[in-house]
Amino acid sequence: MGMWEEASDPVMGKKDKNEERKERILNLTLEIIYLLTGEGYVIPKKKSPTVGLGALHAPGSVIQKENDKKILELISNIIQLLTGEVAIRCEDVSIYFSLEEWEYIKGNKALYREGIKEEEEPQQLRPLGE
Repeated sequence: MGMWEEASDPVMGKKDKNEERKERILNLTLEIIYLLTGEGYVIPKKKSPTVGLGALHAPGSVIQKENDKKILELISNIIQLLTGEVAIRCEDVSIYFSLEEWEYIKGNKALYREGIKEEEEPQQLRPLGE
């Protein structure tokens, strides 16, 4: 187990997958904070008496999906800061640009769009050597 990982609570029983995922993300975040600052932090767990069942987000809810998307964006920003690269993913292909290359691409976005529109015309495949 990592520095902040805990075994599942015997009183509460086995945790569901979503709860385990949340705890793992929080533990990894605490480890990152420790590595950045050299200081350990503890997040106290407490149940709010004012939170009703309606305030909880179901695993497939729109709010949960938006939160997951925002978390991925923040993680992507952290990766960009650490590596100095911007990752672009399309289906099964990933391309990594340096931050300098990415700024150039963003600055010349209109030129790339024009080039893509020109290439949308179907092209004939020709055997090599012709």
